Amino acid sequence: PTIPDSTPTPVPPPTPEPTGSCDVPSVDFTSGGGSVLLNGEEFIIKGTSWFGFETDTHTLHGLWQNGLSIAEGLDFLVSNGFNAVRLPYAVDAVLSNPVVADSELMMEPGLVGKTMLEIMDVVVAECAKRHLLVMFDNHRLKA
Repeated sequence: PTIPDSTPTPVPPPTPEPTGSCDVPSVDFTSGGGSVLLNGEEFIIKGTSWFGFETDTHTLHGLWQNGLSIAEGLDFLVSNGFNAVRLPYAVDAVLSNPVVADSELMMEPGLVGKTMLEIMDVVVAECAKRHLLVMFDNHRLKA
């Protein structure tokens, strides 16, 4: 007689709940009549560039000692009527995803030990909370 296999069938682990999400309204960009439309309304970009991800620091410039936090920088932009942020980056840094030096993150101690892409995720989430459009700029091949 054959003995049935009593090995338990593995059960996949539950899918973790997403973290760091924020409520963002639906976005529909179109064009018409020579204008860019956002959800059917004319959208005029008032943006700036916050550089750093394309450099050898691999993070936003200004987060070092006596600089400013991500929140302070983005709040300044919103309070001055900006609605977009350009984030230039370097391809080699995206591919290697280095851990950012602690000395570059004095104003963001919670990001110490994080990689460039983890920090970029935080920046994008903070922009989304403030309804800032993020425009990624594949700026250069090497940081």
